Amino acid sequence: MKVLDMKGIVKKFGAEGFRAVDGVSLCVDSGEIVSIIGASGSGKSTLLRAVCTLERIDAGSIVIDGDTIVKDGVYAKESELLRIGRKSGMVFQHFNLFPHLTVLQNVTISPVKIYGETQDKADKRAMELLDMVGLANKANNYPSQISGGQKQRVAIARALALSPKLMLFDEPTSALDPEISGEVLQAIRRLAKSGMTMLLVTHEMGFAREISNRVVYMDEGRIVEQGGPDALFGAPKSERLQAFLQAVIQV
Repeated sequence: MKVLDMKGIVKKFGAEGFRAVDGVSLCVDSGEIVSIIGASGSGKSTLLRAVCTLERIDAGSIVIDGDTIVKDGVYAKESELLRIGRKSGMVFQHFNLFPHLTVLQNVTISPVKIYGETQDKADKRAMELLDMVGLANKANNYPSQISGGQKQRVAIARALALSPKLMLFDEPTSALDPEISGEVLQAIRRLAKSGMTMLLVTHEMGFAREISNRVVYMDEGRIVEQGGPDALFGAPKSERLQAFLQAVIQV
């Protein structure tokens, strides 16, 4: 079953209509983990942001778990978008935690304030998620009292608090020092083992090869090549992907 179905996605920027995403079609099946790789400016993050409507596309269609977000560039009503929005969770490069709220409150604020869950129910779910990412003992701490890697793990728990069908990761370790990025990757590994459907934009080539069922290479707003991680990394077909991998992977 398709959890995400994107067809003909076009996103333009500027008066001259620069196409950051140029006719991309991509599906993600239930339980599948798909990583998107490519150079900066290739359209990876823009495509990901389009899934959760942080970027409004100019053409194309996006369906999540059977619900249509946008069809032929025309979006569903705002009330429908809010309902469908629960089906995807997003983890950004930067943590974007509320500094005046505790770790627990950061995880429960959306379920309670936006979707009307009871505080008791939200607290119980949040503690389960914080335990999953190894931070149950930090529930009453404030963001200023925890490390960058811990903040990103809180962000993962926050994204999971609405029980999404699809998790989106936009280079979740790029803002972290190498020595602490490993704890975030480990949290994502645990999530993968749980069967969560995931779409990741990452610059961690080794991690993409390890965790993904399929890897997608984008360049100049288009999908150039995609396939299983061993085939794509071990025997890239396109010259552009070959050049990209030679540039980013130390042989």
